[in-house]
Amino acid sequence: MRCGASLAARTRSAGRRAAARHYNFGSSEYLACFGDLPVPDGARLRRDAVAYVEGFDGGAWRADPATTLVGDEALTDGELFDTFDAFGDVNGAARAALEAELRALAAHVAAWDGPRDGRGPARAAEAHLFGAGAARLIGDQALDFRKQDGVTEIEESLQASAVERRLTDALLADEAAGRVVVSRAPVFVACVSNFSNFLDLSRKALRSLDVGAPVVVLSRASGVSTQHGYRWAAALREALAARGGDRGAVSYACCGLDAQLAPGRHKGATCPTSEAPLSAVVHSFRLILGPDSYTHLTLPTKA
Repeated sequence: MRCGASLAARTRSAGRRAAARHYNFGSSEYLACFGDLPVPDGARLRRDAVAYVEGFDGGAWRADPATTLVGDEALTDGELFDTFDAFGDVNGAARAALEAELRALAAHVAAWDGPRDGRGPARAAEAHLFGAGAARLIGDQALDFRKQDGVTEIEESLQASAVERRLTDALLADEAAGRVVVSRAPVFVACVSNFSNFLDLSRKALRSLDVGAPVVVLSRASGVSTQHGYRWAAALREALAARGGDRGAVSYACCGLDAQLAPGRHKGATCPTSEAPLSAVVHSFRLILGPDSYTHLTLPTKA
């Protein structure tokens, strides 16, 4: 009997934890966000991407190095270093941000006070990047990573993003109704080398901009396959500015892991090791921005 009562108590406790953790999951509103997906024109995407790659200037990424982007400015005082594609061939250059430049970036995002609903400019920029700009997204990734099927990735992005936009709409509606609270603290985007257009640009950056959270895109610390992440970040900033948004909503930190850790070391803090680079990066910036420098969702406290 005691075993049964104990099991029932554990089940009730697990149920309460699950209810708090899985906001909106499995509800009718959640399920209504799925289906009715766009049908991408894969043949056009492939044709345009091939044309982009064939016309690409191999010296472009050295003539226009990746660099730290803050507000309306490109910070260019740091030293140049080579960047590499996935096979170790030099494919361009980047500027290593100075500590003062990283502090300027941290101060910028800490002071950010943009609109709490950024869907207008964010989605107009998204339509441009995944429409007329899709060939460049695919081509830059192919040139930088040299293995990923970028056409399929864009097709998947177009369909998944349709669902995720609806989920974000529901989230903001629930916030307006007082059901949830969404933090607008800075979102740090550590780019992957392969699915960056889908995972980093669509799912991390654009959906964060939807809810008004500023985004900090981080260069890949090794310098390998880092160019295409910088290119979409720079393109996103310009697309936002051209459509009523603010470049300052998207920043780019161009530096290696040691430089990303420098702010934390300067304050004498113990930072995580390079075995967990994303945690280390976020930790070092949190020392400047404060303990809540990440986006989170909470349920309002009942009176």
